[in-house]
Amino acid sequence: MKDSIFKSFRHRNYQFFYAGQFISVVGIWLQMVATPWLVYRLTGSAFLLGFISFVTQIFVLFSPFTGAIADHIDKRKALIVIEFFAMLQALLLGVLVYSGTVQMWHIFAISTFLGVVAAFDMPFRQAFLMEIVPKNDLMNAIGLNGMLFNSARLVGPAIGGLLISKFGEGLCFVLNGVTYIAAIIALYYIVPARVHDDSREISIVEKFREGISYVKGTPHISSILLLLSVTGLVGVFPVTLMPIFAKDIYGLGAKGFGMFMAALGTGAVLATFQIASRKTTEGLPKVIYAGAWGIAACMSVFALVRNVPFALLTLAVAGYAMVIQLGFSNTLIQMTSPEKMRGRIMGFFVMAFMGFMPVGSLVAGSLAHYISAPLTIALGGFSLGLSAIILKKRILNHA
Repeated sequence: MKDSIFKSFRHRNYQFFYAGQFISVVGIWLQMVATPWLVYRLTGSAFLLGFISFVTQIFVLFSPFTGAIADHIDKRKALIVIEFFAMLQALLLGVLVYSGTVQMWHIFAISTFLGVVAAFDMPFRQAFLMEIVPKNDLMNAIGLNGMLFNSARLVGPAIGGLLISKFGEGLCFVLNGVTYIAAIIALYYIVPARVHDDSREISIVEKFREGISYVKGTPHISSILLLLSVTGLVGVFPVTLMPIFAKDIYGLGAKGFGMFMAALGTGAVLATFQIASRKTTEGLPKVIYAGAWGIAACMSVFALVRNVPFALLTLAVAGYAMVIQLGFSNTLIQMTSPEKMRGRIMGFFVMAFMGFMPVGSLVAGSLAHYISAPLTIALGGFSLGLSAIILKKRILNHA
């Protein structure tokens, strides 16, 4: 298995980690499909679609600081606590839907709580990966993690769309809550091969400042993060507005929503194979730049077409390009960052991509309310392409 695309599975810790996370992430995608559908069913508002996505994700802007915390405490124990709180919010939302008492303020409060949990979860999880696989297998593990997330992205929305159409949104939330148990059990049995420097000789605040200085002083990291920020801002437009395309433009309902989301996941899964099989970081800036351009082009095309098969193909290519940019950015940053600063640097990575997504969701909902969903997505694609042109020299100077 030494040169296999699945070579990280030779490590027992990674086997536990992967199995637990796969089950849990399928559940997360069930909730990610059910929440916007529930909001749109209750309100019919494009603005509220964007607003709920905004409050769910805005707290990841604090990821650089939570990443500093990750460099300060036991990541495995912290992740168990994080998963427990994530389980609680899903089960509570499920109970509210089943009881017929769910209101928008419930969704707002629970989504806000989930956003806080996510701000801790992502940097901790990214940094923890280095503690369960050796560095020479890190690129492969990152690729396999992407495969995990996007395989679940392929399965979860399809299942979610079917469950919503047959049983309603409540079952999706309850099942998501149950799947967190698998992640908690897996984390309990993981014994890190080594624990990185979590010295407390300096405070969390000092570690946070140290992380800022490192990113500012490392051009190849800061330029990649800047491009990711733009992608996070506008790349979320299609996902945020997908219920409108499925229900109003194509007339396909919940099944169509799941189908469109699954198309994104199909392309994303294919991209993870490319990431997992790559052996060196040589030429990655060029690939990252090309990925951003692919997203921009596909967004513009999807906004214009009205043919279901072609729309699905366009979404699949967009999903492929998105994961190529995101996955190789993750790989390059992790492979070139000091181990003792892993949590902080990955906090900036999470902030760059995920932190601007809630802003993008809010912008998408607001623009769609005034200029239509298709025109909003087309404008997003144009903005990303223009940004890539502006950043081209800075990105490719590090190729």
